[in-house]
Amino acid sequence: MALVTAPLIAFATGGKYYIARKPKRSWQNLQAIQCCICEHSFEPEDMASCPAYAGPICSLCCSLHARCHDLCKPHARIQAQVSESFGKLLPQPIYARINSQLGHYLGVFAVSAGLVGLTLGLIYLQTSATLHADQLLLADVLWKVFFALIIIIGVVA
Repeated sequence: MALVTAPLIAFATGGKYYIARKPKRSWQNLQAIQCCICEHSFEPEDMASCPAYAGPICSLCCSLHARCHDLCKPHARIQAQVSESFGKLLPQPIYARINSQLGHYLGVFAVSAGLVGLTLGLIYLQTSATLHADQLLLADVLWKVFFALIIIIGVVA
């Protein structure tokens, strides 16, 4: 899957996110650079300047040490890309309201409530199809469960 999707993503984004960090010009004439994590020396092409560790880091350590949460490429995260897409599609006043704390809360709340509602709806359809019991009672109980879960979703969101 990675062999197929990686070139497609690169083509769709114009290679914008292919190289996470630009190599430092001061490293071009060096034979080897020592990694600040593993302390092994590597060629400059295999090294990057890491803002989290404040030093040169090899590609292996960069892959294995994820405590930085991709500090070197903040615009490559899915949240930043979705936000940027919404910013281009929506008018600025609407985008500003959606991109606020209240907008994020309402978005998380709506998605979570929708998933719970969908799940309870599927439970209702499955149960009402197999049991020919009182469907009004079943619907009433599931609505009460839904509204009880909405309170919990509101607090968690």
